[in-house]
Amino acid sequence: MQHTFCKSIWLKSHHNVAAQLQITMERGRFQGTAAELCNALAPHAVHKSFVKYDESKDLMKAKVAADMNQIILAHAPILQSIHELQPNLSIPKKVCISALQLLVDQKSSQWEMETRHHAGWVATMEVRLRNLLRVVSQGILKNRIWTSNLPWTTTPASPTIVSEAALEFFFSFDSELCKAIRTPVSAPGKQEPNKYFKEPRAAQPEDAMVAVWPDGMTRLLQYISGHDMCPGHYMLYRLYNALLHVLLYSPLYMLP
Repeated sequence: MQHTFCKSIWLKSHHNVAAQLQITMERGRFQGTAAELCNALAPHAVHKSFVKYDESKDLMKAKVAADMNQIILAHAPILQSIHELQPNLSIPKKVCISALQLLVDQKSSQWEMETRHHAGWVATMEVRLRNLLRVVSQGILKNRIWTSNLPWTTTPASPTIVSEAALEFFFSFDSELCKAIRTPVSAPGKQEPNKYFKEPRAAQPEDAMVAVWPDGMTRLLQYISGHDMCPGHYMLYRLYNALLHVLLYSPLYMLP
């Protein structure tokens, strides 16, 4: 009898804890409708590729872009609208898919998109959007420096100033190729690797690298240092810089 009574109390307590955990989890995710999310996205969907980010299908493997400041600047209105709906940017997959289905139904004629392409578009945009939200939300939790440029953390008195050339590209780093990649905003499928890297004078391996493209464009990759590059590539890079320094500044080179 006593054993049965104790078991009953334990089960009741266990169910209460489980229910409380479920409530906590639900509070941490968007509880609104797909229509609400669709309405938040619609004003920003002026073209079909209104979100451009990592397309990894595994949300946990979404990569942090080399220049998150540019990503935030390009997507600030979208991030702001979603933040107003769900401050921690946590949107369930099913709700996101349903919202994008509603959105493409509304916008397909404007985008001149055939019905047969709708499912593929929804699948692509769902991973792009949720990967972006995941990376930004994790950046906030980890207090990354670039999160200070999020629209709800900045003030109108100190806007971010970015050159027009920088706004024409998204920047990332390919760890396999050990190359910085710039992708034109107007041509998302075109990836342009840099020609070489350079670094400030007397820089250390942990200091930021500067990527240089064939047309002379340079970009400081704030989160890519010598340590992040492939060891072989980094050693070749340092050797190249040393040889270049000898050729340019050696007394023998200066002789007539």
